[in-house]
Amino acid sequence: MIFSIFARALKITMQQKKMMSLLWAISLIFALPGFWTVHRSLRSFFGGRQVASEWLHQFNISYLLEMINDFPTIVPTTNALFLGSALLFLVVTIFLTGGIIGMLIQNVSGNSTNQEIFLSSFFGFSGKFFFRISRVFLWTLLLSLVSFTFMMIGGYAALITAALIALWIMTSDITKIRLVSENSGRVTKTYFSSFVWVIKNVPSVASVYLLNFILLVMAFALYKLVDNALIANGMLKIFLMVIIHQIFVFFRGAIRIQMFSSAVFLWNAKLKAAAPEASNSSENLFNEQTQPA
Repeated sequence: MIFSIFARALKITMQQKKMMSLLWAISLIFALPGFWTVHRSLRSFFGGRQVASEWLHQFNISYLLEMINDFPTIVPTTNALFLGSALLFLVVTIFLTGGIIGMLIQNVSGNSTNQEIFLSSFFGFSGKFFFRISRVFLWTLLLSLVSFTFMMIGGYAALITAALIALWIMTSDITKIRLVSENSGRVTKTYFSSFVWVIKNVPSVASVYLLNFILLVMAFALYKLVDNALIANGMLKIFLMVIIHQIFVFFRGAIRIQMFSSAVFLWNAKLKAAAPEASNSSENLFNEQTQPA
């Protein structure tokens, strides 16, 4: 069943080209401010000197230290920009989660939205479930921080922390799927009932997540292998490195969709296996209560 769910989820994921493109475009938008700030700072300091071309062959840290010494505000300014962008990107990521899950549930239930109104449906789900999913994130963050206390014991206690954080992540995803599919506002109750469900089905849930994690690791390993093989000693190679990096960013968004689609299939399959009446109720929720707000 696990490999069947993984394969079906992968098929659904491959169909979400517009969603993947949207996630990639948003990631690119958030990366541009940091790139522009660093580029402008380097240009204003080095001017017309040949430092950039020299760095293509061998990086010289003395130039960078000289710039930091002459412009001491550049480091805190850049750090503040990256931190601000990261926090804003986190909020946007939480916002987009409702849209991802809502559209996936529609696809899994066979009630896919007309492609012409993709954006309105996607952002309709995102806005409708933003605050509920934000509360799920806060619960997951709190419980993950508490789980870190086991690391203070030392030894193999770090494995307990890792296992607990994995459980909170899986619980978080199942909770989000339930909130959207059931159009429920009972976040806390749904979160902890989802935790109980994950514990009862931990072999299946963990196996699905492990397959997706292996897929992500393989993609990252391939990216690093190609990236390390290219030495930035020419504009063509730099251009290729940028392209490779953007392909990985695009694939990272696809993996996020794959994770959620796998969880949607797993949740639906377990309901059907548990009881026929629960299956019928779930199907009605998937078909009738997943319309855009």
